[in-house]
Amino acid sequence: AVVSTQSGHYGRGVFCIKRYYQLGSFKYVPMEFQREYKMDKAPDRKVIRRWVDKFEKFGTVIDFKKANDDRPTHSGRPRKRTDETIDIIRTSFELYPKLSLRKRSKSLGISYTTLCRVLRDDLKKPDMDQDSPLPPPPPPVKKMEKIEKRKKYRLRLCVDTTA
Repeated sequence: AVVSTQSGHYGRGVFCIKRYYQLGSFKYVPMEFQREYKMDKAPDRKVIRRWVDKFEKFGTVIDFKKANDDRPTHSGRPRKRTDETIDIIRTSFELYPKLSLRKRSKSLGISYTTLCRVLRDDLKKPDMDQDSPLPPPPPPVKKMEKIEKRKKYRLRLCVDTTA
């Protein structure tokens, strides 16, 4: 594994890992860190242990953006957009194409946001794309036109009842 002396957060992690291997214990690493970086606070031993564990497992302390078989991309929180979820949503659209998104999310037990993300990113539904043009809004009905229609209706009622 390659250990580089980067600046910033990762460089400090590398420093702590080196000191851990030199000292053989987490006990004195925070004091060494404070002495080296002239800071009042040092990373907690738990943080340093996490850095060491990550380094031993992946060979680096850098956070990854893309996953492969050897390393994760996220915190470990379970993902909602699994292949199974995508298949369930696809089947639901085939069976009930007219069902609203809110009702569909409730009936499937999937959050509305997850449903929209699956439609947009995985199923590429055109009606969910932001680039697709929206239909034009209906023409506004003027308030005065409504009032005139009501007046005519009332007048007609009055004329019918007096005759």
